[in-house]
Parts: sequence; C-alpha cells; structure tokens
Amino acid sequence: MLGTEEIIIGKENITKDVWGSLADIFRTELAGAEIEQKKLMEAEKRVSGGERKDLPFGRLRFKVCQEVYHFWGGKLGYECWKDKSFLSWLEKRFGDLVSIKSKSAKLGI
Repeated sequence: MLGTEEIIIGKENITKDVWGSLADIFRTELAGAEIEQKKLMEAEKRVSGGERKDLPFGRLRFKVCQEVYHFWGGKLGYECWKDKSFLSWLEKRFGDLVSIKSKSAKLGI
C-alpha cells in the first residue's frame, strides 16, 4: 500500500486531485483491457464452440489478452501471474470473460 504523503504545490494540496486522476486513468485502462478481452473470448468461442476437449497437456483454465496481462502485471507486478490466489480471484471476478471449459485427453494404458 502506498504511503499517505501529501502532494503540495505552492500552498495548495493537490493530493486528492492526483489520486483521482490516477484512478480515472486506471479505470480507463481496465475498461479498454476488458473490451479486448471480450473480443478474445468471442473469437475463442467461434473457434472452439466454447469448450476445449482432448487437450494433450491438461486443463486450460482461462485465457487473457495482452492488455489484461499487462494491466495487472503493471499494477501488481508480473509475478502475480504465478500466484494461485490471484489466479483464483481473477477467475471468480471475471468469470466467463476469462474462463474456458476444457478437458484433458484420456490416456489409455
């Protein structure tokens, strides 16, 4: 969490304005990333019919576009993509916007 330092120019405290502007930028950036994510998942559904089957490498949990990847990586650090709790949160928070139904191939012995 960031500190509570104040930003003062001359005699005017602009801390609230700066934080508000940053929040607006983040909201706009996330909205753009979500639009690109929707396009990606629409394309995925056209290609796969909404479900990936017989994957040789196991389950495909979800798919994210570059914009979403870089939004969260830029905000939280790219190591967030290795964090299981973050991935679970992302999957729950965005649901069908990122999740893919998939099944791994059945191995016959």
